[in-house]
Amino acid sequence: MKTIPVLHVAAIIILAICMSCSKNSGTGTTTTNVALPDVFKKFNASVALSSDGNFVTIKTNGLPDHKSPYFATTDTRYEAYNGTNPNFLLNPNRIMEQSLTFKIPVNPAAASNKQATPLGPIGVSLNGVALFNQYAGPGTPLTNEINSFDQYNGHPQQSGQYHYHVEPLYITAQKGKTSLIGGTKVPKSHIRIETYGTVDELNSYIGLVSDHVADIHTKFILKEVQDRLFTVGSSLACDPDKEPKMKIPDLKESDIKLLEKEIDKMSDAIPAMKSFILPGGHVSVSTIHVARCVCRRCERLCVHMQQEGMFVDSLVIKYINRLSDFLFVLARYTGHQLGVEELPWKPRV
Repeated sequence: MKTIPVLHVAAIIILAICMSCSKNSGTGTTTTNVALPDVFKKFNASVALSSDGNFVTIKTNGLPDHKSPYFATTDTRYEAYNGTNPNFLLNPNRIMEQSLTFKIPVNPAAASNKQATPLGPIGVSLNGVALFNQYAGPGTPLTNEINSFDQYNGHPQQSGQYHYHVEPLYITAQKGKTSLIGGTKVPKSHIRIETYGTVDELNSYIGLVSDHVADIHTKFILKEVQDRLFTVGSSLACDPDKEPKMKIPDLKESDIKLLEKEIDKMSDAIPAMKSFILPGGHVSVSTIHVARCVCRRCERLCVHMQQEGMFVDSLVIKYINRLSDFLFVLARYTGHQLGVEELPWKPRV
């Protein structure tokens, strides 16, 4: 059996050098005669912590704080598998309450003699679920066993002990936090994260648009747009109450003027609109319209942020607004260059 690699910080796992079973359930409030290191304050309230100054003792019942298909179907914590693995196969085991105790040195040091990790619990995650190594058995990889992992990357073994072999997605993805530029931690569901994530999505679609169009000048303008969207994303990712340690580029009024100039130039080259038009007619045109819709969504999110009292640079909203106009005209201009007939909307009356 091989020694497992050092776990990535994002996994939010603390390894135990000593683990034993206890008759107590391990749930309850923190009890200690010595102040605990701050890192241990991240554990769920269901995990009991104590310290004698040399070791921190962690007691847990091992039950996940999320739903799983491995709870009994009559249990309120049951949730049918809804993950992304098409080969998922429920194993016959079901989650049972455990009694686990982990001891971790307050000041850990690297062992002089490296040994293979044992089977069974080798550590504990912040929600009190045991962490196993990356093997299904002695020298046996997880190749097949991974297909029994639920949507949060855990499953129970024969005794009903629920555990993770790999990144616990419920902690790192669904309950995780991320840092704004400036260091402020916010939930990944925060509207500011949603907004600059949508800018990133828009930037990716602009790249796809550029791959579909043939006009060299249009490709140049789209490259400029992608650069400015990185500026917009950086602005939205900043905590406005903290000074960032890195220099963030500014959006300028001239960036908006460039879009308006391109809109006027393309408008002069295409027929005037006489009716609403349907997106479509050519993959290039349709792709530009998809980018336009994402751009409109980004604008709505920025306005929502403002309505919630969050700072958004006024130039950001103005630029995103003009960009959606630019993309609408670009779709018509591209169709005109390709000789694609526009699809007028004919409403039923």
